[in-house]
Amino acid sequence: MEIKIECGCGQPFEFEVEPENGQMPCEIKCPACNADATLLANAYIAQTLSAGTISMPLTPAAPEPPPEPAAGLRINRPHEAPALPPPAIAAVVPANIAPVPAPLVSKKINGVGDGFLKGVAGALIAALAGMLGWYLLIKVTGYEIGYAAWGVGALTGLGARMLGATGSTRLGVLAGLFAFIAIIGGQYLVVRGFASVEFDKIALASYQEQMDAANAAVALKTDEATKAFIAKQDEVKVSEVSSDQLKEFREVELPKLRDFTEGKPSKAEFLRRISRAMNSWGVQFEMLKESVGLFTLLWIFLGVGSAYKMGAGTND
Repeated sequence: MEIKIECGCGQPFEFEVEPENGQMPCEIKCPACNADATLLANAYIAQTLSAGTISMPLTPAAPEPPPEPAAGLRINRPHEAPALPPPAIAAVVPANIAPVPAPLVSKKINGVGDGFLKGVAGALIAALAGMLGWYLLIKVTGYEIGYAAWGVGALTGLGARMLGATGSTRLGVLAGLFAFIAIIGGQYLVVRGFASVEFDKIALASYQEQMDAANAAVALKTDEATKAFIAKQDEVKVSEVSSDQLKEFREVELPKLRDFTEGKPSKAEFLRRISRAMNSWGVQFEMLKESVGLFTLLWIFLGVGSAYKMGAGTND
């Protein structure tokens, strides 16, 4: 059936729908102001069904000819034909009515509406809050509390249901996905936070070690002392250090060590290089992988499962 209504804001619109029990099968809203127009649509359906089929007006019968004049009298003048009644005018739909897009009705019928989108937003917000909460908890306590990952998943599912109201399989899948990302993200933040402190210590120790070695190399005077230094660096015997190695050390390595003692590169630049190397994606991924154990996988599974059940509504 084709429905044609006009909203209270003055916006006329029309759409196709199959009524159920003489009423709209779903909610309908004005495409201009988003106001609920379901009652107007139901009134139009009721009026159309009660009116039934409107038959076209019959063709009016031809008027009877005027009576003949009395015998002996004849008036030769034309007579005017009686005016016919005006033809019935069919209702004309204004040409400026914009048709309602089909997705406006089909979206509601298929169950994809404001509730689903609000549920997705609630799951995303709750997942981010859970991720940050888990990270802060571990950072403050200094312990990795594995079962907190379960809490992150439950919080994500709760956020989906609080804003979405009605659960669905799609909402459950998205809630589970957000929970998984939040748990892994929290684990990554924890690993990165702890590793950052350790990296700083390692970088400082490495700089001091190289500075001590460079100062010792620059102070070498004799071939025997230089060979002993090379043997210590290469972890070999002094007798195994050849003359070619001694020459290469003095021509290639020693100038670099001398520059290092003179601040080339500077301490800050040296630490930045170490930090960039340790903060590369490869190193970060290896650290994250090493931090995930069997119990961590268990809590991740429980957290994602809880988020899915609550988002899908299977625990109602």
